Amino acid sequence: MSSLEGDLQDVTGDRRYEETLVSLHNFAKILSECQSREEVYATTIDAMEKTLNFERVDILMIEGETLKQVAAHETLPKGIELPLDGPGVTVKAVHEKSSILVNNVNQNDDYLFVLDPATGEPDRRYALSNSELVSPILIDGRAAGVLNVESPHIDAFTEQDRMLLEILAIHVANAISRIERVDELEEMIAKRTRELVNAERMVAGGRIASMVGHDLRGPLQAIKNAVYMLKNFPERSDEMIDLIDRVVEQANAMIEELRNQIRDDPLQLSATDLARLIREAIGQAAIPQTIDVEIELDENIGDFVVDATQIRRVIDNLVRNAVDAMLEKGRLELALRRKGRGAEIQVSDTGVGIPDDERVNLFKPFYTTKVSGLGLGLAYCKRAVEAHGGTIRVASTVGEGTTFTIFIPNGKEPVREPPSVISVEEPQIIDVHDPGRHNR
Repeated sequence: MSSLEGDLQDVTGDRRYEETLVSLHNFAKILSECQSREEVYATTIDAMEKTLNFERVDILMIEGETLKQVAAHETLPKGIELPLDGPGVTVKAVHEKSSILVNNVNQNDDYLFVLDPATGEPDRRYALSNSELVSPILIDGRAAGVLNVESPHIDAFTEQDRMLLEILAIHVANAISRIERVDELEEMIAKRTRELVNAERMVAGGRIASMVGHDLRGPLQAIKNAVYMLKNFPERSDEMIDLIDRVVEQANAMIEELRNQIRDDPLQLSATDLARLIREAIGQAAIPQTIDVEIELDENIGDFVVDATQIRRVIDNLVRNAVDAMLEKGRLELALRRKGRGAEIQVSDTGVGIPDDERVNLFKPFYTTKVSGLGLGLAYCKRAVEAHGGTIRVASTVGEGTTFTIFIPNGKEPVREPPSVISVEEPQIIDVHDPGRHNR
């Protein structure tokens, strides 16, 4: 009868062992989805208690030259820190990189006892546990920490318990290793991004210096010539002084335009009559008489909460580009319509059009097809429109003309601050028409 009972116990034990293995496999799936070490620790403590049915459990990880407790069951002391060059079963498991099963701590010299306050010596009467089971967490051949289990009973753990804890330690090691690789990858990406940003800034600075130098060379030469004339022909001083004054104003206008295109002013929102804003922009634009202007404005669209200065500058840039594209002859069309909960502004021309290979780079900073200019106008337009949570699109046919379409939502708050024009961010070129992405 006793033999039959023993066989039944073996079968029951094997079944429980198999069931526990299945449960650990399920915990492995949970661990694989953890996004931080803290999540891994909490999930592991849960598995040690509920799946392996251990009572006194904690996790210790190596930090510098110390084995430091990072998670523990409420029955164990908190804040444990053990020097790696000192004694202790957990420290020994780290050095040996193998599990250690202690059936009776009173017969083990490695177990750390509470110190007797009177003598300062270990006192076995104050032992917190009588059995201990430790399994190292091995990552790439190195011990990163341990899973520690203790019990107030002698002979509390079996070889099956050791095997199960080792399996859990493998799952924990895989989860921590994955998080470490993700952290390393994110740091590498962040470092590379910083390097690219710095490199882009240097390139951008060089381009600005080159372009500004090119554009200012003419005014500076004119000033130099005027000074020569003043020295050699003083009777023409009034004429030369007027010339210098005009040239200085021209150079100042160039610098001011550059400053306006690259600065990152925060949005100054106010209720704005978009129809009036467009009429003012057209009224003050330098449009040759050979270009016909057609305006279609929805006067009932109402006020929109926008940065009037930035939206006006966007319209000015688009009108100027349209005029330049028509070679002083053609038709310029501006339209303002309500679209959903926002407004749509269109600027169209009958100019030369934009080839596909040029449209690919159209909104990139410093890209321009003009003989003179910094290539910052359209980059600024995209930046300013998106700062309002809007979108900008372009449609063009070579030889027929180009249409820019702007959508601006009517909101009381900006979606985000405008990013710097000098940026490594790749702009959306042809059709940036996803309003939802600005509201996430």
